[in-house]
Amino acid sequence: MIRHQPIERYAMARHRFLQIILALTILVPMAGCASHRIAIAEKFGYAKREQLVDRVQDARAISSLQQNADQIQSDVAKLVREMEASIKEANEFIEQMQAAK
Repeated sequence: MIRHQPIERYAMARHRFLQIILALTILVPMAGCASHRIAIAEKFGYAKREQLVDRVQDARAISSLQQNADQIQSDVAKLVREMEASIKEANEFIEQMQAAK
């Protein structure tokens, strides 16, 4: 275990304290960001209902894209398996032809 001088420990503790204060300064205001963003958009004429409908539509679109991506991934995996089976079959045929010579 490393033993630090009292001044070093004080400096380290002070540095850690400042890191915590900085993190709290950033994180605490972010707690209400969504409601503030909605309120600000309302002041610019973008109704709260419209904003919430847009969020729901965005979430549905993301979900749909994820489902499409999953289906594409499944299709590609199936094609790769079929291709590997075809390559194996072709290699076996080539080996049979070479053995027949």
